[in-house]
Amino acid sequence: MFEELKGIQGVRNVKPVIKGNLEKLVELGSQLERDFENRTYFIFEKRPELYERVKKADIEYDEQDIQSLVVALSSQETQNPIVRGVYTGALVSLLTEKNNKEGRRTIVKLDLAGSEFPYLCARAKYADVLMIKNVKGDSIGRDISCNHGRAGIVILQDIIGDYAGWCMAMNQGQAGIIILQDINGDNAGDGISADHGQAGIIILQDITGEYTGLYMIVNYGRAGIISLKNIKLPREHYGYYSLLDKEGKYSSQIREFTDEMVKKYSESRMTFEKLREEIGEFIKRIKSGGEDV
Repeated sequence: MFEELKGIQGVRNVKPVIKGNLEKLVELGSQLERDFENRTYFIFEKRPELYERVKKADIEYDEQDIQSLVVALSSQETQNPIVRGVYTGALVSLLTEKNNKEGRRTIVKLDLAGSEFPYLCARAKYADVLMIKNVKGDSIGRDISCNHGRAGIVILQDIIGDYAGWCMAMNQGQAGIIILQDINGDNAGDGISADHGQAGIIILQDITGEYTGLYMIVNYGRAGIISLKNIKLPREHYGYYSLLDKEGKYSSQIREFTDEMVKKYSESRMTFEKLREEIGEFIKRIKSGGEDV
């Protein structure tokens, strides 16, 4: 009888398993992949619904959790890559909003070491500093800060796949600095800041593929600086810009300035407006040199 009581006591002493942040995020992502259709229209019509689901889940996470999550998910097969990618974008956007309210900068660095993750961070509405590198897959970083969104600095580097950075800051979206470098795929940067979108600096460099930057800043889009180096130019005319450097004449100056701004914006509470102001001053300094731009 005492042995039976010991058994009962043992059951009572079993503590509930507490799930970690990563496990909770993986489970939420799996549920969203089951609940939403894997169709392109989802990106446009269902983003608010997915964002609301992520909010209601009320999972505590930080930048490192996002990095751990995308590495974990990249090793798992999915039948719903669009929803999975938009989910990661939602995590970046919602964390950025939360941290901004608390006066903190959000810096997300995602290095997948060559793994595949199509649609990674697609449709992230808000971002402070977002860097994505060493990833394979189509539509990586597409639609970031579009539709009235805002991003301080977005860098896509060492990407293999089509439509990288497609339509960033489009449709009245805003971005401070956008850099696409070492991209192998078609339509990289296509549609950036089109349809009344705005960007301070757009750098497209070392891109192999067709239609790079096609329809960039068309239909009343605006950019301070457009720097193009080692790419195929699909067209010769863009929308409104202050400086177009398509021969690489100012590329070293522009990269030096953007590197400085990435560091400064990441390490301080510089506002988005101040970032844009600094970019404007930089443009004036280049033009004041009397160069034909």
